[in-house]
Amino acid sequence: MTGRSRDDRTALKDFQRATAEHAFRRLFLDRDSSRRFLVADETGLGKTHVAKDVIARTLDHLQDVERVGRIDIVYVCSNADIAAQNIRKLNVAGSASPSFATRLSLLIKQPDVLTPAVHGARKPATFVAFTPATSFQFGWQMGMATERAVLFLLMRDHLGLRRVRRTAAERIFQGGVSSRRRFVRAYVAAVDEQNLEPSIRRTFLDEFDQSDERPQLLALIDEVTGRRALNHEQRAAARKIVGNLRRTLARASVQALEPDLVILDEFQRFRNLLDVKKGGEAAELANTFFTQSDAHVLLLSATPYKPFTYAEEVAEGADHYADFLNTLGFLAASEEPVDAVRTDLDALRRAALTGAPVAEIRDRVQGALRRWIARTERPDGSRNTTTLDTPKAGSVRADDFAGYVALRRVADEVRAPLGVEYWKSAPYFLNFLSGYRVGERVREDMKVPERRVRLTAHFSGAQRLAKPEVEQFRPVEWANARMRALAAEMLDPGWWRLLWMPPSLPYHRLGGPYESIDPTEITKQLIFSSWVAAPSAIASLLSYEVQRQIFTGAGQSENTPAARAGIASRLYYRMAEGRPASMSALALFWPQPALAARTDPLDAARDHDQPPDVERLIEWARERVEPVVGPAGDTSAPASAAWHWYAPLQADRGGPLAPELLEAPRRALAEALARPSAEQASGDVSRALDAHVEQALRALGGWAPDSERPADLIATSALLGLGAPGNIAWRALSRLRQPDDGVTELGRWQAAAILASGLRSLFSRPDTVLLIDSLYARSREPGRADEGAYWRRVARYCIDGGLQAVLDEYLHHL
Repeated sequence: MTGRSRDDRTALKDFQRATAEHAFRRLFLDRDSSRRFLVADETGLGKTHVAKDVIARTLDHLQDVERVGRIDIVYVCSNADIAAQNIRKLNVAGSASPSFATRLSLLIKQPDVLTPAVHGARKPATFVAFTPATSFQFGWQMGMATERAVLFLLMRDHLGLRRVRRTAAERIFQGGVSSRRRFVRAYVAAVDEQNLEPSIRRTFLDEFDQSDERPQLLALIDEVTGRRALNHEQRAAARKIVGNLRRTLARASVQALEPDLVILDEFQRFRNLLDVKKGGEAAELANTFFTQSDAHVLLLSATPYKPFTYAEEVAEGADHYADFLNTLGFLAASEEPVDAVRTDLDALRRAALTGAPVAEIRDRVQGALRRWIARTERPDGSRNTTTLDTPKAGSVRADDFAGYVALRRVADEVRAPLGVEYWKSAPYFLNFLSGYRVGERVREDMKVPERRVRLTAHFSGAQRLAKPEVEQFRPVEWANARMRALAAEMLDPGWWRLLWMPPSLPYHRLGGPYESIDPTEITKQLIFSSWVAAPSAIASLLSYEVQRQIFTGAGQSENTPAARAGIASRLYYRMAEGRPASMSALALFWPQPALAARTDPLDAARDHDQPPDVERLIEWARERVEPVVGPAGDTSAPASAAWHWYAPLQADRGGPLAPELLEAPRRALAEALARPSAEQASGDVSRALDAHVEQALRALGGWAPDSERPADLIATSALLGLGAPGNIAWRALSRLRQPDDGVTELGRWQAAAILASGLRSLFSRPDTVLLIDSLYARSREPGRADEGAYWRRVARYCIDGGLQAVLDEYLHHL
């Protein structure tokens, strides 16, 4: 047993350990095991901890199974971000085993998955995460540009495509990328074709050669050769061929990956994959995954099925009892034991209704279900519980009741079911009807003139969001008691002014919009709802109100695409008269080790008995920066502004990083600083960024401005040192360094620049620009004229919000 897995087990609570032991035994040890098991513990009781322990036991158990060479752990959940986070948490083998969050069709890019390094005497293990929508379902036939780039390279080499035929293939696989050249430079060039996993490549090409796609693709290449663009019919053919090739590549990846344990987290969100009869091609592909010779499947869900089906759900074709039985069928991998459970459940119901003894039948049902399911529920009144129930009374108004009456009239008019829970759970339900039978009926009836007249009359009394009101950023009534309570709790305290949660242990007293926030009250909120309309309605209304306050607070009264497009772009790398014109913005995101070391807020906390306020922190930094940037001058001439970015950069000339930066490929440095969605592939923007990087390296190599030093050099350097995202990221990553981690100074700089560029994306968003401009406008803060430029305001916001402590805490937990 690894040290880490042993530690994880000792940290489990008794009920978690008991669940893990039972699940593992049913998955691997019992002779009557179906090799499938569901942990259905109530929300908040640590199903992920149970899964980690099952994984640890699996790794230990398979060490002695001779037929298993490489141990593959596969994690599947419906959200890509959660999958990426959880696969790292579930990797109980530690850094010795690789963990990836990808899609099946891109597994070919991860050769380490199938050939992981061997460490010590234990078998190699691999941890891979997928999402159903990107790995098993192919609704968008063309997929991601990266997928098409991989497919293009496989086809180019296998079919020997050269010159004009290669160009034709590039156009076919280009898909939605703006140009063929961009597809090649940004996506094809980014794929390491020499490192594609050979067994997946071989399996894929073998199946491709036997498929209809080979002659179809060759014929399409012949058609497209010599053309500058595909016509409508050719684009349709390309979509079909690429979609089929993606499926073929996914099947080849499934065959190459040999899962020993598959974890399906919140599987009810992709229940269709468990039913081969009804789930279509996606379920067939997933089933080949679940039924491989050594595969064991662990399902996790607090709500694997609903206990009963509402009448309106029946009208929409739902049957939760059938869902339950289908889930049992998947767990049992056989219909016979499910038939026995169904018979006993029917007998239990009859006995309960007639007053006959139920104990024997109940025990028989429980015994059968324990073979495949374990569930722990939080006991009422438990002294060990970490849950605090806080009932909150909602304020229901007369308009709400009138709105419900009008909503029921609409439902009655279109002959569709609609219960009171819909109205209680989703404000402005008429605006969020997608996915409901009543919505389908409304759309159908609105196409019939005479029915449209009757419906429109009912609409007039219902609570609806009107387009003119939204486009003019008018206040919108919440129209729902629960929504009013939620908005009062989340919006009224001013949380919407915060771009991140405040740190748990700040190094200084927070300022700006964070100053008035009570850190003991602010919290993230996770809202559960059984209704499809609720998430869209809640998120839409809260987001609208936040944006309304931000935009109107900045003097913007129009909520249209044209108005948003008119908001001035910030933090872009611009050229003026052929020269870089945004070097001050670059200084925000270019890590500067010498300045960062002199202005570490953690050092300020150590130097003060009590956490200093922001003004004292900045004064502390001013006292420390002169040794690295030199003295201030006495001019305020515009020409002297170059010193604001030059002085912090030149401070690193004598350090170990400078030679590595000067020798590094310019494109690699620019890519670290680029915003991936906009600048790594866009020609003009990319060239502007390259020019800014070149200018920074000139400064590092000996160039100096020919103007006098400005009077505010010390103040500006202190601001950059404390609040520039590049310096904050450098310090946060530096705290994670280990003596033998093998990370070079250049590697650390690139990592910090990439992290900072993510923050640049945040600070470039129109709503963020308006928020920060309104918070730090000169008219509202007289005496702070030195923060007039947007880049200065960004640095000040980072200081006010304690971003250094935030990143330190966050990266520590990763």
